[in-house]
Amino acid sequence: MVARFRSRRKNARKLLAVIGIIAVLVVVIALIFVEARVYGTGFAGKTLWDWLQLLIIPLVLAVAALLFNLATTRTEHKNCHATLRARSTDCRATLRTRPKPRTR
Repeated sequence: MVARFRSRRKNARKLLAVIGIIAVLVVVIALIFVEARVYGTGFAGKTLWDWLQLLIIPLVLAVAALLFNLATTRTEHKNCHATLRARSTDCRATLRTRPKPRTR
């Protein structure tokens, strides 16, 4: 009985936390819209080239991060395969040099 009460209390706390977070987000978004209506966004009169300049740097950074991640992954795979090859060679060498058990 006590365990059920604790479980319900825990679920109620989680629900209240989620509702609180959603309420805060709604208020923040409403304040952003009010501010944008009153003061404007600052993007009036911008051309396509202005928008492209705004988007070029994040795009270049994202592509660079993707290429870096790809190169790092390839290097890790090569190192892993080299290590596995070295271990399997060592295992084969020890199997060859180990004396065979005597049979009766």
